[in-house]
Amino acid sequence: MFDTSPAQRQAQAGAPKTKFLSVQFQEAMKLTGLELEQNRNRSPMKFISHQEANHFVRCLKSLGRWPTVVMFLTALATVPANATVKVTPAEMALKNNWVKKNLLDPAKVPPFSFTLDGKPSAILLPSWKRVAARRALDANRTERVTTWTDAASGLVVRCVALEYSDYPVVEWTVFLKNSGPGSTPILQDIKGLNTSFHRQNGPEFVLNGNKGDFTTEDSYEPYWVALRPNTVKTCAPFSYSGKSSDGPDGWPYYNLQLPGGGVILAIGWPGQWETSFTRDATDGLNLQAGQQLTHLSLQPGETVRTPLIAMLFWQGTNTVR
Repeated sequence: MFDTSPAQRQAQAGAPKTKFLSVQFQEAMKLTGLELEQNRNRSPMKFISHQEANHFVRCLKSLGRWPTVVMFLTALATVPANATVKVTPAEMALKNNWVKKNLLDPAKVPPFSFTLDGKPSAILLPSWKRVAARRALDANRTERVTTWTDAASGLVVRCVALEYSDYPVVEWTVFLKNSGPGSTPILQDIKGLNTSFHRQNGPEFVLNGNKGDFTTEDSYEPYWVALRPNTVKTCAPFSYSGKSSDGPDGWPYYNLQLPGGGVILAIGWPGQWETSFTRDATDGLNLQAGQQLTHLSLQPGETVRTPLIAMLFWQGTNTVR
């Protein structure tokens, strides 16, 4: 967060708050390092005081980030203070159907993947012991934990998912633990996200995102790309830099437009992450995300985890609503 004096912080604490409607505006704030106050109910809506907003604009001006300044000022000018994002029943249905199909159905391949001893998880997991549990964390959040255990290797795969009942959002993290007495076979290609979408009629898949930070005037510049048949778009920070937001493809937040709506996708970004969008020759788009170049064996008691994956489903054509 930008440095402020005690007097400034006291003034900000009692200042009126301005609401932001979209995740894109929230991410625009994150681009500059300004942290936003989150309300107690963990709603996706975020707040910022007018003093913080003015300080934010001054800092952007000094950095020469005029495109972001214009977007920010446009948001303030067009969003009334009492505006809210109204989630539609159709959006909730999209999320619910996706969760039911991809996280709850034991007959379906879960939305993550790995290989163990050269064999893909899509082939291995159906033969492992599967246990599913759920618990309500509060009125709006349900935790769903699914585990798969391989009796031969002692590998336990645990997917911890958090589902929201008041917003079309689901998030999950996958943990892999060696519960056996010896080393596991080689684990590799560990992906916290591996799922596909299909289109029928209507517009092509379109990927909206931001560049990473590579110390140039177009750092964090927005972009969009049509994912036409046989297109592959891969995003990752520069492997030599050690900075997880480095390079033109170093920002792991996306808004994927589908015919009739889309999915806002966020990838946890510890270390050397990678996201890929692979369009097939017909109607499908495969999404994968995880750490690059995973190739390891777990010793007894050791655990590794994937980046957290978060997905928000939306309908319509307005990508910044």
